[in-house]
Amino acid sequence: MSSRSERYLANAEKCQQFADAANTSGTKRLYGVLASQWRQLTEEADWTDKMGSRPFREFGVALKREPLPTPKEHRQLADQ
Repeated sequence: MSSRSERYLANAEKCQQFADAANTSGTKRLYGVLASQWRQLTEEADWTDKMGSRPFREFGVALKREPLPTPKEHRQLADQ
């Protein structure tokens, strides 16, 4: 099965094809905006996939009233 970002990018490409083939400026604009939004969603999916479960782990730490990592510690965690 393809990743979320691959599926989102495929949707963006389809919307762009519809935009390119559209007969009216309104339809071209609509599908162009949809393509752009699918591309943005692709980037966000890539970012969240890279983050993994870290935000959830940090939320769990906060619920236990343990201190959250400092920005420096957070960057070190992100590099792992």
